[in-house]
Amino acid sequence: MSLYPSLYIPSLLAFIYFCQAVTDSTLLSERQAKEELAAAHEQLRQYALQIEELAAVQERNHIAREIHDSLGHTLTAQNIQLQTAAKLWQRDPNKAHSFLQQAQPLAATAMQEDRRSVRALREDSEEPPLEEAIAHLVKDFQQGTGIAISTSITGHTIICPRMRKTLYRIVQEALTNIRKYAQATQVNIQLSTTATDVNLVIEDNGQGFDASQQSNGFGLQGMRERVAASSGTLQLETEPGRGCHIIVKIPFQHHSARTERNLSNAQSLTLESYS
Repeated sequence: MSLYPSLYIPSLLAFIYFCQAVTDSTLLSERQAKEELAAAHEQLRQYALQIEELAAVQERNHIAREIHDSLGHTLTAQNIQLQTAAKLWQRDPNKAHSFLQQAQPLAATAMQEDRRSVRALREDSEEPPLEEAIAHLVKDFQQGTGIAISTSITGHTIICPRMRKTLYRIVQEALTNIRKYAQATQVNIQLSTTATDVNLVIEDNGQGFDASQQSNGFGLQGMRERVAASSGTLQLETEPGRGCHIIVKIPFQHHSARTERNLSNAQSLTLESYS
């Protein structure tokens, strides 16, 4: 009878050691999985910060180009008028006065351009709803040009910040181009959303242009780049004397798919760590 305990004890100890080893291995795997998952989340966070920083740099560069092209041009023209008036002041005061009169509206234009630039910078940090932001653009455009604008916004406008900024900048760029080049008397903006995408239409009755000759000018390239970055499409319909028609479609799933992919990758990493 005394032999049986001596036979069972080594087996029992071996079983205990085996269970302890399995437990230690499981705890180690869980700890490694948590560490790898935390590292994956940190990597995703760093990627998101890099993308956000790159987008901010691109926006600042765009605004800098706009300031140079609009405000810089206006101030240069005004400076030429003032310099000419100063040279003529002693010899021909009447002619000098005419140059001063020409410089005055340029100063008013420069102030409007300055306000638009400041507003654009503020809008990067203070982002009102898209409908309200477009209303501000329309009001500013009408006050500066006297051109009538009709707007139609249907569906929900509560969209992600990235898509909101893309749509806002496209409207802003289109109105800037119309202001500078179109010689239009009527502009129409339509924004609508469905369950799968958002649609933006901007049209004017201006002079139009040959799209085959100027497809990369007038800020169109910038609009195409923004739409392409959102996996959307931009269609341009125009010809000389027939105005311009811009149609933009951006899918909602593009913006949610990136988040879903990140979550899927993180989940896959977790499952692989536990397997």
